[in-house]
Amino acid sequence: MPSPSLPPDVPNRMKAILESLENMQGNQKRRRIDALDTFLKAARAFPLLHDPFVDIGAVFHDGIRADHGEELTDEDKTPEEHKDRLYRIDVFCDFIKRIPAIITTLSSFEEDLAKLEDFINALRNAASLARTEDTCKLKDLCLSFLLDDPSKPGATLDPPIVKGQPKSLCGWHHKSTARALCPMVDIKRFDEDPQAFMYGILNGEKRPPSFKKLPSCLYDESLADPKLKRAGFLHGKPLERTFRAIFTGPLTALDPTSRTGTKHPKGVIHGMTEPSTPAIAYAAIQLIVSLLSAEQWTSEVTGLDLYELYLSIVDSLKRTDHPWVKETLDYWTKFIRFFTQLHILMHRNAAASDDSDSNDMDGFLDNPPEWPSPSPKRSRGHPSGQHLPPPPDQQHQVTPPQGSCHIDEDDDDRLTPPPLTPLPVTKCKGPPVKRGRGTRRRR
Repeated sequence: MPSPSLPPDVPNRMKAILESLENMQGNQKRRRIDALDTFLKAARAFPLLHDPFVDIGAVFHDGIRADHGEELTDEDKTPEEHKDRLYRIDVFCDFIKRIPAIITTLSSFEEDLAKLEDFINALRNAASLARTEDTCKLKDLCLSFLLDDPSKPGATLDPPIVKGQPKSLCGWHHKSTARALCPMVDIKRFDEDPQAFMYGILNGEKRPPSFKKLPSCLYDESLADPKLKRAGFLHGKPLERTFRAIFTGPLTALDPTSRTGTKHPKGVIHGMTEPSTPAIAYAAIQLIVSLLSAEQWTSEVTGLDLYELYLSIVDSLKRTDHPWVKETLDYWTKFIRFFTQLHILMHRNAAASDDSDSNDMDGFLDNPPEWPSPSPKRSRGHPSGQHLPPPPDQQHQVTPPQGSCHIDEDDDDRLTPPPLTPLPVTKCKGPPVKRGRGTRRRR
């Protein structure tokens, strides 16, 4: 397939990109204004606004292969693997809307596929680093979010967990974190005998909670109803505080009006005007990871499949005409005014601001954080973010896989609808690449 005609400034732009890639691989200091900045900034938004579990490298490999009309290979002929590939293509189509110039850039790599791999690896590492930074930042913060009033002098968990102590003390080993992880439907049984409940989980006498049994930390317990699975769901104070800590800054977690300084929070950096569904789900997973005993980001722990939980949260908010979905989205719209105020404040201080959400990206290609393989049991449609698209004349028009979405009649039996059935994808232009290993779903 012939490459699209390139704008006259592309050779100079590509030269700058290649120089930046070489500098990063050589662990040299990057320039203040760098040719890769636009792409790395978008990559850092990938886990927050697209999918924190899927490998961005596999997304690019499958997306570019689809753009070139490559047929399925022997390794992805099963229906499940076919859906996995279509899902990654859907993510690719949604992601490239954030960076219209990336299509031309990908086409410019056509003669040097090794450099294309370097470019994709830079995006992969930027995305992984952004997610890892959030996990480390929230490790101790989220424990305090479980308290009714963390700002109260002397407020602490019982027994206390001191900052810096190993996470092996958390999860089902501590009463407060165990209660937060306990499914809302089982909270009454937990409160009757917390130690017996915790012992049963840790010793295998009780089945570990599945993703279908939603953790109590995601609920407002004053609204929860054992007979109504959705009542109070996604209204929990710990979740709201975690969302603010990620997207509007740690200082705003307890007090939304306490934003100070000139450094842009991530919500402003990534152009958020309202809380998107993937962003809410991302905050929920980061909260749960911080409460678990796992020392680092993971997709499954103690039998709880976090990727399935993430997808179930995203899917639960897709049916916007459902009364519960309307009420929940209305609850989260209170952040819209705050995002607007942040945008105004940050633009006033633009001259003194630093629009990077990490202190130092130098050398991050060396020993990058590992991107774990998720273990979802079924394919899902992509959780599209609610960020503003580029102007129509700058958009690269791609039709992503689509499908119908069904909500069970018994709303209290399951939170999420069945998986989507993707349709074929229309082609867009870009260079062919070799098949990359993506995340595979375990049987």
